[in-house]
This record gives sequence, C-alpha cells and structure tokens, in this order.
Amino acid sequence: MISDITGQNGSARVKLAEEAGASQQELRLKRVGLLAEPVHVPRLARMFAAKLRKEISMRQTIWLFWSAVLTVMVLASGPARGASNELPRGENVVDVPAISDGLCVQALFQSNMVLQRDKPISIWGWAATGETVMVTFDNEHQSAKAGPDRVWKVTFHAMPASDQPRTIVIKGKTQTLTLVNILIGDVWVCGGQSNMEFPLERVESGDLELASAHFKNVRLLTIPQGVSQTPNKSFARLQEWSDWDSTHFRKGYWDSCTPESAHDFSAIGYVFARRLYMATQVPIGMIDVSRGGTCLEAWMPIALLRSINTPEVRDLNTGWDTQIKEYDSKADLLRRIQQLHARIKAGKAAPNTKDPTDLLPGPVADMNRPGNCYGGMLGPMIGLQLKGVIWHQGYNNALGNATTGGVMYHQLFARMIE
Repeated sequence: MISDITGQNGSARVKLAEEAGASQQELRLKRVGLLAEPVHVPRLARMFAAKLRKEISMRQTIWLFWSAVLTVMVLASGPARGASNELPRGENVVDVPAISDGLCVQALFQSNMVLQRDKPISIWGWAATGETVMVTFDNEHQSAKAGPDRVWKVTFHAMPASDQPRTIVIKGKTQTLTLVNILIGDVWVCGGQSNMEFPLERVESGDLELASAHFKNVRLLTIPQGVSQTPNKSFARLQEWSDWDSTHFRKGYWDSCTPESAHDFSAIGYVFARRLYMATQVPIGMIDVSRGGTCLEAWMPIALLRSINTPEVRDLNTGWDTQIKEYDSKADLLRRIQQLHARIKAGKAAPNTKDPTDLLPGPVADMNRPGNCYGGMLGPMIGLQLKGVIWHQGYNNALGNATTGGVMYHQLFARMIE
C-alpha cells in the first residue's frame, strides 16, 4: 500500500511504501529516519528538518514534524488493548464475573467512574440474604439489607459537578469493597451499530488524535456484547474475543482517558466526550454500547415491540417466532459439516480440518433477534442516572427492502426514544 502526503498546491509529495509487518506509524518514522528509542525531541527536530528541507515546503515540514513527534508518543504509550497473543483464541476470558457469590457491587460502579451530577445517586449490588451493607460516600453513610434475591440498594443526595476524586466504601459482614478516583459530572451513552463502534485508532489521523488523548477527567467504559430477552442485571469485566478482528478486546472496565484506553474506544464517542469536556470543563463519563451489524428492533424491549400493532412490526415478530420454532440444532450441525467438506474438496480449507461438533443455539441467540441487544447490553444500565444518549444506527434496517425498512424505522424510532 502506498500512502501520499501532498502539499497545499499539490506539488510536493512524499510516498511511503509499506514494509513487511510495519505499521503506518513505524513507516512514517522510518521514512524520515526517526524510529529510535529513547526519543530526544530537539535532535529529532534537527534530523527531521534536514531530511525534508529539500523535498517539501516549510509549512509541510512543520506539519509532518509534529505528526512524527505525536506518532512517537503513540508508539511509546504501550501496546493496544486489543493485543492478546497470550490469551486463548476464540474464547472470552472473564476477569471479574458479572455477579459474584459474596458481597459485590453492580459492574457499573467501579474505580475511575463518573457519576451523574445534580441527580440522586443510587448504588446497588448483591450480598448474602439478610446481610446488612453499609455504604460510605462523600462523608455520608447509607445502609441497606440484602433481600431474598440478594439485592441491596442505597441512594445518596444529588451532588454538583466536581473533578475532585472521591471514594466509595462498601462494607458487609466480612468483606469491604473500596472504589477510588470517582468524579461527579455528566454521563453519556453512545450507541448504535458499526459506525458508532468504529475505534479511534482506525479513523483518518487517528494516531494523531490518540497522541493527545490525555484527559484525566474523561472516563471511558465499553459494555461487553451480550444477548438476552430479559434485561441482564450486570456484566462481566473480561477480555472479549472478536471473530471479526481475530483478537481480544478489554471490555467492562471504567478507564481514565489515555492513548491506550482510547485506542479501541468508539471514535465518535471519544470526540464527543473530548469536545464536551474542553467546552464545559465538567468531568465526562462515556459509555459505549454499540455493536456492528445490529438493527433497531434488537435495541428495544421485546414487550414494547409486541405492543406495536402495525403490519410491518407484526410481520417482523412473526418471522422471528417462526425461525426460532423451526430451528433444528442437529440439522444445522449436519449442514455445517457438509459445508466444511465442500470447502475441503474445493481446496478452500485444510484437509485435516476437524468436523464441528457443537450444537449452536440458532436464532434465539442472534444479536438481531428483537429485544436481544436491549436485554443483553442496555439492560445492565437500567437505574443509572444519565445526561443523555447519542445514536448512530439505521443502515441494517435499510438493507433488503429499503422502503419497508424505512417505514418500520419510522414506526419504531420514536417509541425507542420514549
């Protein structure tokens, strides 16, 4: 691949040829002979100017110099969160379960989080039935007793925005949990499909954006993928495997915004959070619940969908009900084995590839089954105070019969917002 950097008048152009295994950032530095560690910025500036003075204008030199400096900063910031060579391929690796056996707090409540300002603050979790849980926050104490379902919940008074780190201490009979570095500000959700999910490191000039992604008062959280017809109560903190990217991604953690934590985060979500923070100086919490390839109906409660009595929505629900009823996991397994053998015969798969043996759940677990993303990904956020939501989705609903998809989207979107 050849990438060009062209001057304002189009007269100067530097071509960078990709070398085997080299990243775009490394190529940029190799082109000007600056890929070295540690980096001495004054020396780097002299080398950069000497090599490019005869090739491009001074204006371009300045632009490319800072591009290279910022790229060095990105390379020095550590490996991407998606790097996971030591983890088992094709499997999620759970670090912290959604709900543990002993005293635990709902996964939204962690160190480094942002709580919504100017609204009552509820905190909840699980403990042994009948156990009294004491929660201390901002010198205020609240206690609650875990019910038959193990759930406990306390509520604190509303608080104004503050960038002063606070601590929450949750104490049960034999265990104590301490959450630190908590800010009070505005909490936003970014949701939708792949355009919202698209990570910052893959967008144009994403490496330069990442180099300046040092915002200690902006906090980022990506909700793990999940499907459920009923709202999930919490979510795991894990290294989530992606078949699309063939790697793991760290999800379910609140992180302060750094080049490393922003690397795989939603580009739209990051830029939205950064601009809000720079304009308001109020701490910003950004929660990403996007998932590529999803339809609007997957993000709505199934009970709400079944209450919408239009021909398009009735046909949608009936079609999924029929798919689920007619699905045969054993017949599906046989079909997958036959497909593999055909691929082997055509030379598109290795001859020693083993036949699949797993029975798949089929359409019942499809991410686009109506209600599945609502229950699996939005469900854990029920009860959390928010400032608002930004949404980027609709392409999947336009696939196939765009007219029918558009009509149904018109019927559903307003109801989803409600």
